[in-house]
Amino acid sequence: MKRAIYILLFSSVLASCKAQQISTMNSVYIQKIDNLTLEVLADNVLYGYDYTKQPIVIDGKKIYPKKEKNGAYGYVNWKTTLTNSKSHTIVLDTFCVEKKTAAWRLGETDGESPFYFYNIIDAVLLNDTLHIIRQKASMLLLESFLFSEGDDFEKKSKLIMHYPVMKAYGKPENHAEFMPIKNDLYFYMNIGQEVGNNYSDGIFILDDIDILKRVTFQKPYIRIEDKNQTLKYIDVKKNKIALSQILKQVLIENDIIDKKNTFKFVGVFLDYKAMIDFKQINEIRGGVSYFLYQSNASLQRMDIIQYDHGNYQWLVSDFIEKIIPSNKEKL
Repeated sequence: MKRAIYILLFSSVLASCKAQQISTMNSVYIQKIDNLTLEVLADNVLYGYDYTKQPIVIDGKKIYPKKEKNGAYGYVNWKTTLTNSKSHTIVLDTFCVEKKTAAWRLGETDGESPFYFYNIIDAVLLNDTLHIIRQKASMLLLESFLFSEGDDFEKKSKLIMHYPVMKAYGKPENHAEFMPIKNDLYFYMNIGQEVGNNYSDGIFILDDIDILKRVTFQKPYIRIEDKNQTLKYIDVKKNKIALSQILKQVLIENDIIDKKNTFKFVGVFLDYKAMIDFKQINEIRGGVSYFLYQSNASLQRMDIIQYDHGNYQWLVSDFIEKIIPSNKEKL
């Protein structure tokens, strides 16, 4: 990775938690990315400041916390860091969470760690930019950290979607995959919980760095039967040559592309159900895969065809790339 990321730890203060003292922080998330370590640290200390002290600022609002029965307050400090192989560390961000939020109470009620609802789902490094998908209670965010040649970086946050955490319960079942294509970043993400059948998913495109779009498939689908169940046992992540041949044959036989067309298989996304099936039982019995490809007819854009593993059908439809409006509230 370029030298811009190998910088020393710069001083940082919790601007949103000035009234609190930082205690020992515990690691709640670690991810290795090349020779870098992305880590989230949090404390779980209840603070005992008097309410006459300075207010705590959360999302731009001044809060004068009241004492709980044990004389303490329910606030948690968070810190995200990035460390290289030479132990140089930078602090990417810090924020503060009030422990009385709905997501936090839900985690405590379910007997699951509330830290699940304020954490990173996945991250990827593309050139000099680190992209992080993070859940903050009901918000799903794409955070991009653009590193420069100096000691600074620029952070850009985009709201992907809202997720109603109170409609289900149990540990989150989150899943994300990234696919860099030229200057764009395609990614699939699923967010849900163990119980309640409440989940949201989709394919998203970060166009260049400033525009976030969501892929919306048009219904009804054209359904093509796969009588041989060709994808039931194949590892769709490793057998790219075989998948390319299978996909091209399906497209030609069903007059979706001409056999004379130039064809390029780009990659595949698995939804959460398909991914779990293959990991646990080495075959896919349910869920959907999304196959990305290009041909002569679409060299300027990406085409996507879906595969329904539960019904063994290819799903053909047009889709639109809908721009997600910039959210002006503080993320």
